Amino acid sequence: MTKDSFGARTALNVGGRKYTIFSLPALERRGFALARLPYSIKVMLENVLRREDGVLVTADQVEAVGHWQPQPGEREFSFMPARAAQSGNPRQVIELEVKLTRVYAMRPPDRAP
Repeated sequence: MTKDSFGARTALNVGGRKYTIFSLPALERRGFALARLPYSIKVMLENVLRREDGVLVTADQVEAVGHWQPQPGEREFSFMPARAAQSGNPRQVIELEVKLTRVYAMRPPDRAP
């Protein structure tokens, strides 16, 4: 069962359908300085926030990713990127993997060469 230790769970209505999402701005309201994080770390942060269950992913691990520093560390955490795998639709999983590959290849505008 997913926990919500940071009060980030919210609803998003799109095309008449309601989706549960975990909002990174909710973390900013709790003092996390997300503007300084690279985009790839934000992707990982949303992942651990969404997967926090107190067993595989703990609130302490979410905080560690949210307070990421650009030097090597000793922390490990579970990164489970296949959101669509829960649907059991292999095509959705492949599409998500392609999207994630594109996300990691993209640079945010403020970091463009």
